[in-house]
Amino acid sequence: MSRFAGRRSGGGDSSTLIIIVMMMMMSFVFIIVGGGWFYNKSTDGGIIGVVCNDDKNAEYELDNQLKCKFVKCKDGYTADSTGTCVGGKDTNLSVTSGEENISVDCEIDEITPYTFGQCLNTVTGEPLSGDIDNCGTGRQRKTPNVKTVQIGREGSCPEQTHAECIVACPLECKAPDELWAPDDGAVCMAGTRKLGVTVDVGGGTLVTYCGEGTQIKKLDGERITSSMMGGMDLEAYKNSINFNVCTSPTSKPCKVECTNATQPVSCPISNYDIGWLYEGGGSGTVYTKESAEGLLRGDINSSQLELEPAVSRQDAIDSGAFVSATGAVNNDLIPKGYKIKFKASNEYSTAWLREQGCSIFVLEEAQAPRTSEACTWTELPGACYDVGCGTLQQKTVDHNIALQAWGNGSCDKPREFTQPCTTRTTPCCDERYVGAWTEVEGYDGCVEDVDGQYRRQSTRPGNAACSNSNTKLGALCSYDCKLESLEMEYKGTMTSSVYPGCKGEYNKKDLTSISLRAAKGGTACPEININDTFQSSDQVNAKLEGVDFSAVSVPDFKCGAWLRGGRCGVSNMNYDTGTCVNGNNCGEGDNFSGQVGWYRKPSFQMNC
Repeated sequence: MSRFAGRRSGGGDSSTLIIIVMMMMMSFVFIIVGGGWFYNKSTDGGIIGVVCNDDKNAEYELDNQLKCKFVKCKDGYTADSTGTCVGGKDTNLSVTSGEENISVDCEIDEITPYTFGQCLNTVTGEPLSGDIDNCGTGRQRKTPNVKTVQIGREGSCPEQTHAECIVACPLECKAPDELWAPDDGAVCMAGTRKLGVTVDVGGGTLVTYCGEGTQIKKLDGERITSSMMGGMDLEAYKNSINFNVCTSPTSKPCKVECTNATQPVSCPISNYDIGWLYEGGGSGTVYTKESAEGLLRGDINSSQLELEPAVSRQDAIDSGAFVSATGAVNNDLIPKGYKIKFKASNEYSTAWLREQGCSIFVLEEAQAPRTSEACTWTELPGACYDVGCGTLQQKTVDHNIALQAWGNGSCDKPREFTQPCTTRTTPCCDERYVGAWTEVEGYDGCVEDVDGQYRRQSTRPGNAACSNSNTKLGALCSYDCKLESLEMEYKGTMTSSVYPGCKGEYNKKDLTSISLRAAKGGTACPEININDTFQSSDQVNAKLEGVDFSAVSVPDFKCGAWLRGGRCGVSNMNYDTGTCVNGNNCGEGDNFSGQVGWYRKPSFQMNC
């Protein structure tokens, strides 16, 4: 299986692939260093054996390199200036008013809400370079651009996530062998032995080798024939073979016929291909095109290979290959070099082939390596907010990207944290913490002050952190003595005759107690004698006001069933029901206590 996401494979020739069989006159030393650690996936997709325990109050996830990445503090915790999740929701609060925990979510920039990093290989986490074996679909970091920072412990902001991205794969050259012509100065080679060229092999012995080999060739459009085009026009045929991408010299088969004066030479060809080993180990080292091609031509040896210089972030920005603000990479503007691969097989080991002076080389065009530079971040302080009362205010500090990561540089967003402001929170006795003053209405809200005057009292909820009184007295108030209730005792039914034919019958009730409300700054309560003959509440109130209560004649005490019998000359009176035509009945008022119906005495009839 390929270790690259989106790796492409196929037969035929390629502009990025040069194969030549060379007889190596020197030995190559390869050190393949393998290392790493293994992990197992559980059935639910989790990782077994990886524990993120840096901060027990924080939540973590594993990034694409299986490293612990901080996500956020757990509910009820907030990051301090060191990035550690501390406290609970009420940490450092002096009071709890329901208003001090004001929380506002962050605001994301409307024009550029997110910035995106390089498109990364989903398996290796390395940037997708657009090389033939490192292209296709990947993922890139998606980081919010914070415009205004969240406020309060419950304020939130979108997390750094990933989005899908695509790096286009290069077109492959499909030109047939017939279109390739020998490059200038290139000869047919069998390993490092030039075929058809007489050479001195030592001791004055001259040898001319012959046989099959390979020769570095370049594409020649003049060799296109009508039979190749098969009815297509020239432009259509060139597009069908991706003619414009066939720019690199490529090794092709060649042959020098043997004669009696030549010596045949060949290297064994493996039929059991098991892959390739990269020069430099691992996924390969990128060398300059000049030195890699020089090695294939036999002009230099492996110790003279030159590394393709790594491209720094600033180099890429200066050339326009990298737009740090958006994470866009123009792979066409990044220099290209070659990786060198050696064939490996079951039939012949690479070591044995080298000992015999035979190796099969492949040149693979590859993008220059990138330096590894991490993201740089700018701190973005938020607005100060209260976290209680009587303490310094706090603010949340978030981060925005200043420069995107480059190469294999990390780009984990730092935790937002809180730090104190220079301004103090609202005093604990401020209205937002102790509540607004509210007047106590009615008789109970009229309270005597230290001078013996009565004033309207106001109260507020208050809190334990404020030592000021939660009551105060305001404007003067006054209440007179007032009748609150009367209690009656039923004494039975009594009858009387006013004159022949008029028989009065009534319920006898005596007044047993009078309850008075004490005065507050107003008229005081007088002496009340329950033996006084009161016939109505108005008469009691008249007594309280110090006037002649006998002048108040309309009774309002509950009458019961009374004055039954004759008519006694009152036309508006229904003596059977105890009601008046005009509606002035006993009703639900206080119970009547005096004698009613006596001659020239206030009576129920007078209501009518």
